[in-house]
Amino acid sequence: MNADIKIPQIVLKSVFSFLFLGVTLILLFSFFSETLRVPNFLKQVLALTITPSVTTVSLPPPQNLSVTAVSSSQIDLTWDLVAGASYYNIYRDNNLVASSTVSSYSDTGLSPSTTYTYNVSAVDVSGMESPKSSSVSATTLSAPAPPPSEEGGGALPLIPPTPEVSEKSIVINKGATWTNSREVSLTISAKQAYQMAISNSIDFPGGIWEDYTTSKKWILTEGDGKKTVYAKFRSFSGGVSEIVSDSIILDTMPPANILNLEAIPGNQQILLKWEAPPDKDFAGVRIMGSLEFFPANPWDGILVYQGSKTSFLAVGLTNGKRYYYTVFSYDKAGNFSSGAIVSAVPLKEEIPPITPVPPIIPSTPIPSPFPPTSVAPIPSGIEELELSDFDFWQEGKKIIPQHNKVVIRNDLLLTISIDYEKVPEVLKTIMITLRKEDKSFSFLLRLNKQSTRYEATIVPPNKTGEMPFIIEVLDYRNQSFKKISGSFELIAPKEEIKKYKKIDLSFLVWLVVLLIILVLLTYYIWKKYISSGNFTL
Repeated sequence: MNADIKIPQIVLKSVFSFLFLGVTLILLFSFFSETLRVPNFLKQVLALTITPSVTTVSLPPPQNLSVTAVSSSQIDLTWDLVAGASYYNIYRDNNLVASSTVSSYSDTGLSPSTTYTYNVSAVDVSGMESPKSSSVSATTLSAPAPPPSEEGGGALPLIPPTPEVSEKSIVINKGATWTNSREVSLTISAKQAYQMAISNSIDFPGGIWEDYTTSKKWILTEGDGKKTVYAKFRSFSGGVSEIVSDSIILDTMPPANILNLEAIPGNQQILLKWEAPPDKDFAGVRIMGSLEFFPANPWDGILVYQGSKTSFLAVGLTNGKRYYYTVFSYDKAGNFSSGAIVSAVPLKEEIPPITPVPPIIPSTPIPSPFPPTSVAPIPSGIEELELSDFDFWQEGKKIIPQHNKVVIRNDLLLTISIDYEKVPEVLKTIMITLRKEDKSFSFLLRLNKQSTRYEATIVPPNKTGEMPFIIEVLDYRNQSFKKISGSFELIAPKEEIKKYKKIDLSFLVWLVVLLIILVLLTYYIWKKYISSGNFTL
């Protein structure tokens, strides 16, 4: 069934009328906009309304790009800064090779006698890149001619160009041989260097280039011994120098105290005598004196003598007054011992030399350095100290006291120490006195550099047998005093070897007995089971 769709004539007339009116308005607008003086702002509004557009603002290309060949493998680039640029892209032969936040770049690793063409563009913070700059080319220098071989035939392989850095050096602590601190100062020198790398290893692990400077603080690696610091330098053109180095011996261990310190009094004088410790790096002694009490450290009291002698005569003294002396031995690195102490009273009478004995602690407390009304005495805790609170060391091995007796070897240095926490933080003196035949020798226990222990290192007498000692702790602030008695059993190395031999012999005896039992047991099993044919698998 076919049906014709008929559109009313009124609808067709309306459509054609609207189309005619639209065309007429467009033509009239075009005519009057060109012939009549329409205000500019109205033109802009009409234009924006009729033909909308988007305006994009971009960075201009970098200007004045300059390239310079500085070696057979490097070309340096510079250009003018671009306002608003976050960084720059560097193109070599139309390939992006690097980026730079500054207006310069050194392109390295190039081939000798080769021409390269460069462009640079600017990039803003949003990542919008400017057009590339004008192209500029440069040719790397020729490779240096290899030196002739000694045989006169053939050429040696190509070698890199000689770095420009010259007259380079590094010196630790102004050329000192020893140091007692891991922190040292470096004196650095290198001509035509603008960067440097410093390291405790020749491999420069994790080494970072830094600005060149002529001095620098540096920390050596841990542990005593020879330490070496390495340095290398880089020139403006990128050449890296050979490695230079300097060495120093790190020694943080204090030397042993002097031996057999004596004070022989006379008329207005006291003769001090001693023996040097066996330390290989022993350098001398520093004697500090006082009229009050034993100087506690190498800077306490009045300096009486410093040098490498083994005796000193103090003159111009006042008869009848007691003089206190502490003798500190020191090594080549500047470490000081804990101090050996002695005191004496000059006399007018001509009498035989008196064996020095450590001053007897008076029954009345030592006067406190503080006014009695300002600081009230408080319990100090030193009354509870025992011999077991002290540690005794030889060759890094701790020796445990047994029944107030400490067995030590007479050929090894002995270190006596006590933990810092066991002694209250007050003004105090800790000393140990050894009684050798009819003489006494006293030593201070001084706080170490780490403030962890009070300690003293002494040389045991070269004899065997028992030697009594007394440890005295004086607490001035709290006016308390503790005295601990004990004894050392000195043994020679041969005696120790004999003990080990006895132990080894006993072990061998038991081993032989065990082997005999095993043999007998094996024979019994073989006789009863195997030889009789009763043993079957």
